Amino acid sequence: MLRALQILSICLLNGNLFSQAPACESVPVLIQTLKLQHLQPPALDDARATRVYEELFFLLDPAQTIFTQADLNELAKSKLANDPANSSCLLLPEISKLYTIRLAEAEKYITDMLKSKITFSNKETAHIDPHTDWPKDKAELEYQWLTTIKHQCLVWMQRNAPASLATLTLKELTPLEEQARSAILKSEQLSFARMKAIAANENNSLNVTFFKAIAHSFDPHTEYFTPELKEKFFNSLDKEGLSFGIEWTEDQLGRIKIARLNPGGAAWKSNELNQGDELLSISWNDGAAKDVLQYDMETLYHDFESTEYKLVSITVKKSDGQVRTVSMAKSKIELTNNAIRSYVLNGTPKVGYIMLPGFYGSDGESTKGCADDVAREILKLKKENIAGLILDLRFNGGGSLLEAINLAGVFIDNGPLALMQEVNQPAVTLKDLNRGTLYSGPLVILINGYSASASELVSAALQDWNRAILVGSKTYGKATGQIILPIDNPALSGFIKVTNERLYRVTGKSLQQKGITPDIELPDAYEVFFQRERNLRNSITPDSIVKKVYYAALPALPLAELKQRSVQRQANAFKEIVAVADLLAKPIPLDPVAYAAYYTRFETDYKPMPSKTYSVSITGFDTNLHAADSYRKIVSDEVLDEISKSRYIEEAFHIIQDYIALTKTK
Repeated sequence: MLRALQILSICLLNGNLFSQAPACESVPVLIQTLKLQHLQPPALDDARATRVYEELFFLLDPAQTIFTQADLNELAKSKLANDPANSSCLLLPEISKLYTIRLAEAEKYITDMLKSKITFSNKETAHIDPHTDWPKDKAELEYQWLTTIKHQCLVWMQRNAPASLATLTLKELTPLEEQARSAILKSEQLSFARMKAIAANENNSLNVTFFKAIAHSFDPHTEYFTPELKEKFFNSLDKEGLSFGIEWTEDQLGRIKIARLNPGGAAWKSNELNQGDELLSISWNDGAAKDVLQYDMETLYHDFESTEYKLVSITVKKSDGQVRTVSMAKSKIELTNNAIRSYVLNGTPKVGYIMLPGFYGSDGESTKGCADDVAREILKLKKENIAGLILDLRFNGGGSLLEAINLAGVFIDNGPLALMQEVNQPAVTLKDLNRGTLYSGPLVILINGYSASASELVSAALQDWNRAILVGSKTYGKATGQIILPIDNPALSGFIKVTNERLYRVTGKSLQQKGITPDIELPDAYEVFFQRERNLRNSITPDSIVKKVYYAALPALPLAELKQRSVQRQANAFKEIVAVADLLAKPIPLDPVAYAAYYTRFETDYKPMPSKTYSVSITGFDTNLHAADSYRKIVSDEVLDEISKSRYIEEAFHIIQDYIALTKTK
């Protein structure tokens, strides 16, 4: 395959698809580096090369709105017929050529459609399904475009209509439909401009996409990073990072406006920006100003998060019509997506709640890792005399393995927690080496389909030890570890994140592709959207190992009784969530009257109200802290409202109530 890819690179150069000669030298360097480090390197043959180009198809068209299955079949068929031995190495030039053609066809079809009046029909429907296959042919693809655009228009119209679409006259619907098409057309034009830039290989983007496809052909978590992408990845694992502190939104007329200023951020501290300010232009690093029309929301967020830009000047229109230019530098700000907070559920009994969004590590100096931060929050909660604790790992995609081990050790005495096997090494036991526990009371861990990797290690360890009750839905199923290494070669600069280790439960069983089944399952309205490890292409298959490990699990928990009581409550407590799940599974009507009824059901079926079982407050320690830190108080108040309305947190509270009642009678 190395030879095949060298030939491929020459083809690319001849086809003027790669603008830089080093690209042809880079491919074998990347593959050889991955092969040396990967735990299960694939055979370097044409079958593997074919998988590279399958990955390239998905990277170029992740929404599956450009290519069809017929395109894939025809390319493979022609090459297999003409040159079976080197079929895969000859595909990329034609994929790139076809991508440009199909992109132009899609742009014309969608643009023409949005420039003409849309006729809605009660016979047409759209579907919410993130796991669809490629459209089989052009006719099916065009129908997909048609229904998608109609759905987008109806969403826009319903959100911006003065009343329900079902109550509007044709005279009132007509201008609304025109405004919807105009706003969506602007967004689509920007999207096509971005995709055409990739096709033209601007900023070397096609090269990077191809390198990523090679990495993904090894397994879905093996990655190629440019230096900028590597820095962004590490920033996502940090609780503090450089940020301008602005969140954006797009109004009904397609204008980009400030949705929120993050407390403590550069934009907040400027005292010149406000929610609702309309963005007019942007200048990066004292460069030339770019008109906002050059941006859609995705590109805007990409540039604001880019490590390339440290300074920005934004020109905005205030609500009173004034135009103002504000200059800012990125600054350290606590990132709310990784911030740990503890709260008190003031009921009978009093229960603590901690949400851990990610497993960030320590920098070895001033910044502590998440395990230390959770320990700090537990100490605060213990001063509130809590009788139980809820640790929320929902939507926690993982992070530092060391922090996961340290966190599990907070809840058990010393002992083995998991097994790990690196490339060409025997399995080793991952242990909590610290005697004693910081918290030994009743513990519920909330999990869902986005709980992955380090989250699963902690959850599985505490489940195997009978230390925690797992509540929610089945986890993601990622039981591999990765290491980030530089590529030190004149032909290719950058970094690889390569899968080089397997993780196992302390029993020797793997969670890979299987995930963790919670002790008590709860309905999840958005289960249909969860794409787990087993759904990913090239996912590493699970195995198990035999290794003698001694651990003294705690006495069995009364799970049968707890589950029975929870199921009885769920029939009433989760009926709205079940109704929403049923609605999401049904086709979406593409007629204004029928769509209005569909939309209204979302509004009426699930209107979460604050819990009547308990009130939610911050700890006494944080009360004093908030008095001196208005930024922290604003963020906390937003979370308090969310916690008070969560049916999942309320059910976890009831499970702790039940556990305490059951154990008191034994």
